Amino acid sequence: MGTFFGFETKFTQTYDVWFNANHLLLVVIAAGTILALFFGLHAKSKKGVKITKIVLASVLGTLEVGRYVYYYFYHTYLGVGFDPLGMIPFSMCGVMSITMTVILFVSAFKKVQGPTMQLFFNILLGCALWGGVLTFAFPGMLALDRSLFHWLNFQTIMVHVLLIFIPLYLIKIGDLKVRLKNIWMVGVGYLAIGIVTMTGSQITGNNFANALVIDMVQGWDIPIPFPWHLPPMLVAMMVVPTIYYALFEVVHRRKHKGKQPESAVIITNKRFHVLGLCFIIGGMAVSFVLSLVIPMMFNAVPVGNFWGLFCLVPMVVLVVGVLLGYKFRKKGLKPKDKNSVE
Repeated sequence: MGTFFGFETKFTQTYDVWFNANHLLLVVIAAGTILALFFGLHAKSKKGVKITKIVLASVLGTLEVGRYVYYYFYHTYLGVGFDPLGMIPFSMCGVMSITMTVILFVSAFKKVQGPTMQLFFNILLGCALWGGVLTFAFPGMLALDRSLFHWLNFQTIMVHVLLIFIPLYLIKIGDLKVRLKNIWMVGVGYLAIGIVTMTGSQITGNNFANALVIDMVQGWDIPIPFPWHLPPMLVAMMVVPTIYYALFEVVHRRKHKGKQPESAVIITNKRFHVLGLCFIIGGMAVSFVLSLVIPMMFNAVPVGNFWGLFCLVPMVVLVVGVLLGYKFRKKGLKPKDKNSVE
């Protein structure tokens, strides 16, 4: 137990886990765990799926709470002050793990085919899954002065395993049907994550999710002034999700080749439909602009206080835009044709 939860550093120097045998071991452990979960969790009844979701959400939530509690006792052991706000995981994967925990609990009791739930499911697939994959590709999140199976590393590995597995599980059980037309939902997810991480970074002083500066780019001596590093980072993060959404679309079209074209909803009033799309796109655009303009009131050196809450203003715009978009699109649509292909 002392080795697993121990506060003392167990190594005189850090070990290397970048593109070597240790890295390969890490990837094998992660991939093996994901495959075991994917083929091992095969409940098909509504009750079975509900229980599975609750268990997964409970495990993920426990891992996050456990990390927080561990750091509290660790700082107490060291005799240094514990920063309760600074320990909140405002990183991309931290935000996604908390979101995923809530969404799993809610989806266990709520109709999953509603527009709001589908929005969050797509965000989990496009943001959480890709974030988890990137973490194992570039494992800078591990505490390399401790054993790979120390609690800090075990918690980190399992959280990121679940970030990859759970969206795949939602596809497996049919809760999430991946379509390329929904890629805009992934964009909403990245905007929302950027807003939260910028807020957390400005308040706490930590560079969550490269909100203040991209360390890797600076290491390559490619200086991009704050906050103009954010647009290329957003574009870069959207590339791979767009590719695998496109692959899912190809599979969908081949599967339904020769069948009646999909008409899940039929436009009955084009003006309402277009107006809804305008609110969604407009909300995303204005939110993105505000996400650049408001941080410029500060700088790459965080304010370190609650003035950073101003960075949440774009979130309000984004949420209003999506809600109004759904409202007006609903007025312009009628229920799907029973003979259509989903």
